[in-house]
Amino acid sequence: MPYTCTQCGQTHDELPAIAFDAPQYYYILSIEDRKKFVKKLTSDLCILAYDNQTDYFIRTVLNQKITGHDDRLQYGVWVSVSETSFNDYTEHLDAEEHKGKYMGYLSTWIPGYTTTTTGIVMRIQTTGNGHRPEIVPHQGQDHPFVHNYYNGISLEEAETRVKKAMGE
Repeated sequence: MPYTCTQCGQTHDELPAIAFDAPQYYYILSIEDRKKFVKKLTSDLCILAYDNQTDYFIRTVLNQKITGHDDRLQYGVWVSVSETSFNDYTEHLDAEEHKGKYMGYLSTWIPGYTTTTTGIVMRIQTTGNGHRPEIVPHQGQDHPFVHNYYNGISLEEAETRVKKAMGE
């Protein structure tokens, strides 16, 4: 599925990653509320501080198996984590050999599902050297996304998801 990259302007033959600039909870805020509650938003970190709670998010990578192919569909998605996990992660963000393990909740709505994907429990594994952590859904959750993660999706489904993400 050739596509033209919006970053470099070149045509690539492999599937592009589906990436999200912010957690879903950012997108549901009005512009006025974004100014009020967003304390930090970078390409890797987000903090939303409300009157009665503060939510912490990190951007991660999820690799979806495509059945019958060596390629994987890559997602750049957000997970919510505890304040303790967020602080540990940011403290070791550029550490060469930090191998942190955390638990979090998927905080991105992934196109192609009729029910929300936010709230799915994820295992988070840092890889060191400033790379984004990789996530894996906990098994046993009754959601089509979790089923698809462990059983794979077809190439046609992967291409459909990319097209939806690109607004086609």
